Amino acid sequence: MVLMAKESSAIREVTEDSPASKKEETVVFKDKKCVVQKVQISGLKKTKSDFVLPELEQVMQSSTFVTAYQSALDCKKKLLNLGIFDHVDIIMDTTSHYKGNKVPNGIQILFRVKEKRSLTGEARTEMSNNDQPQWVIRLMSPNVFGRGEMLSAAFSRKLGSESVSGNGFYSPHDFSFAASKPFKNGSLFRMSILQDRQDCPWNSTSLTVRGGQLEYQFPLFNNTHTLAYHAHWRDLASSNNTTAFPIRENFGHTAKSSLLHSVTMDRTDDKILPSKGYMIKMTEELAGVGIGSKYIKENMELQFHKTLFRRLTLSAGFRGGFIVPFDNEQTQIPDRFFIGGPLTLRGFDMNRAGPQVDGDFLGGNCYWVAGLHAYLPLPFYWRNFGKGSWLDGFRIHGFFNAGNVLTFDNNQMIRNQLSCLAENIRTSYGVGLVYNFMRGARIELNFCVPSSVVAGDKVCDGVQFGIGLSTV
Repeated sequence: MVLMAKESSAIREVTEDSPASKKEETVVFKDKKCVVQKVQISGLKKTKSDFVLPELEQVMQSSTFVTAYQSALDCKKKLLNLGIFDHVDIIMDTTSHYKGNKVPNGIQILFRVKEKRSLTGEARTEMSNNDQPQWVIRLMSPNVFGRGEMLSAAFSRKLGSESVSGNGFYSPHDFSFAASKPFKNGSLFRMSILQDRQDCPWNSTSLTVRGGQLEYQFPLFNNTHTLAYHAHWRDLASSNNTTAFPIRENFGHTAKSSLLHSVTMDRTDDKILPSKGYMIKMTEELAGVGIGSKYIKENMELQFHKTLFRRLTLSAGFRGGFIVPFDNEQTQIPDRFFIGGPLTLRGFDMNRAGPQVDGDFLGGNCYWVAGLHAYLPLPFYWRNFGKGSWLDGFRIHGFFNAGNVLTFDNNQMIRNQLSCLAENIRTSYGVGLVYNFMRGARIELNFCVPSSVVAGDKVCDGVQFGIGLSTV
């Protein structure tokens, strides 16, 4: 960003607080009443002006220089969030030097933008809490018709997939084609078709999902809502010859047609390693709209973060959910909840805690997982913590986790079975190291001690490594 001010005596004051040998200067902005006379945006080629001008309206409402400066930064963030510009520069200047101008405290603001290319591509590694890391090759055509529309195609393959061998590593088995359209109120419509394959070693299966999705995301009361419709054709198959019979009963093709709604209230200061704030996310799903499995599914996630003494951060997290099938039907394996993993129920292998038969885990239709965490800076970096070094991303981590998963008997009252969630609780504790990798992923290396284990659970008693986006 470039900041220019002609009336330096009125708008800014420069003082030299340090010795002359250091040649340092402190810039102090003096707030002063002003009138924003002109707001311009340059660099638009394909983009239609009526698509970006509403993002600049708030600058015209500014009545002081500092509020105009802050509003310009907010507008820059909004323009970048549209996903159609490579970068946005801001130039602020006075208007007193214009002939005939009779406003002594008038200013003008110029936004210089550079549009993204008509066709871009990227190759990267992506990860999530519920799946293996994967390499992705993505092609994108942003701003197709000049109002933020985007077309994209992605091809990917899971890393570490059991089916990967030889040159098969280089051939993708997942793909997606998507089209999206943003609107002036901050909402976004997206439609896609996809194929996604997942190896599930915790129950010796391989799941392939093909189908289409419609999503509409919109802001409401400073929260993010998403309405979606999913139409999926699923194929569950065995990955070896030892799959337990209760899981084999679910093999074959099944259809799923569902409506979903989610709301996210995110008030944290960082997506990966927050130091303060809270986050609440609730998701409801109604399956069986027309065809396929019929059930109601509810899921909730809570996070609370607080920093004490400017160094110690305390966090608490909770996840829970349930499925209520219609007509006393049994829920399918792909729809059930599984617990265990390096970022959820630490000290247990991925999705390997809960009901199981012959070493294959069945999941459940009700679960909960909770965690308490304490974070401290690295001991040798204690005094310099918070000064912008890459070491700020490291934390010493202490945790305690607990959770449970079970399947309700449809022939009994659910209320009478809720007490079972407080029985046979799995617990673990430990210490380790956490790294906020480029503010885009969470990397953990922990020494875990499973303190309460049920027979059949697969534990990781010792060092456990995990990569993901969020934690409990």
